[in-house]
Amino acid sequence: MMLFDEKIYDQYEKSKIPLAVFYVEEGRFRAHIVSDGVCRMYHSTREEMMARLNGQDPFVNIIEKEEMTDAVRAFSDNDEPYDVVFHEFVGSQRKLITVHGYGFHEYTANGKRYSILLYDEVSDRARRNLFKDEKTLLIGLSCEYETVWLVDTSIHHGKLILNNMGDTRSSVIMNSMNEGNYEAILENYIEKYVVPKDRERMYAETDLSSLLRSARKDELYYVNYSRINEEGETNYMQLAYARVTDDAGIDQFVCGFRNIDAVIAAEKEKNALYRMAHVDSMTGIGNRRAFDEYMDSYIGKKPESDLALFSFDLNELKSANDTYGHEAGDELITGAADCMKKAFGGEGSVYRIGGDEFAAFIRCDAARYIKIAENLGELFKSWKGKYSHGISIATGHVRSDEAPEKSIQEMSREAEGRMYKQKKDYYTASGKDRRKSS
Repeated sequence: MMLFDEKIYDQYEKSKIPLAVFYVEEGRFRAHIVSDGVCRMYHSTREEMMARLNGQDPFVNIIEKEEMTDAVRAFSDNDEPYDVVFHEFVGSQRKLITVHGYGFHEYTANGKRYSILLYDEVSDRARRNLFKDEKTLLIGLSCEYETVWLVDTSIHHGKLILNNMGDTRSSVIMNSMNEGNYEAILENYIEKYVVPKDRERMYAETDLSSLLRSARKDELYYVNYSRINEEGETNYMQLAYARVTDDAGIDQFVCGFRNIDAVIAAEKEKNALYRMAHVDSMTGIGNRRAFDEYMDSYIGKKPESDLALFSFDLNELKSANDTYGHEAGDELITGAADCMKKAFGGEGSVYRIGGDEFAAFIRCDAARYIKIAENLGELFKSWKGKYSHGISIATGHVRSDEAPEKSIQEMSREAEGRMYKQKKDYYTASGKDRRKSS
């Protein structure tokens, strides 16, 4: 059905602003247009958004269904602009977000009224009101956690509110200890199921006095640990606490247990993929891609005053390869990288940016900068390998406070220039043909 002319559809559907156009038809609230922006915000396609909004239960993912129904009635009866704030689960992972919507009414040429609703996602810090509402917390945690508990800190009492584990042995065990003294329930669980190395830490982190000191009222407090299940398998688990205060001023915790094996596996895979893309496989230091990304992070901004950049190029690598084979050349490359890692330690980052070329960044004061450069030279000289003794390497380095107006790209060119001058001086002094030795 064409409610508007094509210009309106083109204007709204392709908008990067999260918005939707709604109207009332035969007493029903219906969506007619959703923008590209709102589709991205909701991690959905336009077809999925329209199907849900115009389906039997358009508020299926919204926690405040009754409030939204009241808002729709007000929308239908009043021409005034309106605001609405609600909590909604979005995407296949059902991430809970807080949404603010601002709406105003317009009319088509033939007098049909419609509403444009602009959305924006409220930041996590601004979502603190979510944690003042025990009902909302229970609904939110119940979608992600295996079991949800309510703990009254004044009487140290714990009660199982929700069990999502179905017909399992773990479910039976949880139901058998579903209410009682908080410390006794927790001790029984820790001693039976938590791996020994995590027990002491879990006792400390779940102690009520510790929780009252550490858990804020506007964010979740997490305790991660490993559990041994009934089949003898080890699972990664997470216990989340949300702190609420009841009408009498008593602090309570709504808490949930969940298995995070999939989360850990995804994180490990992500780290492995990152390592494959950013780490040089021979030396274990950053590769050219990682170096370029670091350089790009300074586009449009000046380097810090304590930043130093080093440029390196191995001497006589070709000679080592020709004399002893590529194993000798590989040994020099890995040896040079090891020396750099020792010299820079946790103070900087090192990259292999070519076959025998390296670069490094550090941030430190002038005295430490000089000390690191001297130490690096000593490490190269004292290094010993199977085929070679000592590493001959051309080095150039520059510190940002030498020329504060220079960009990091200009610093890199300056360090490379100093390195190439040292390389040229080395081959001139040794009388060797650089082309046959490099």
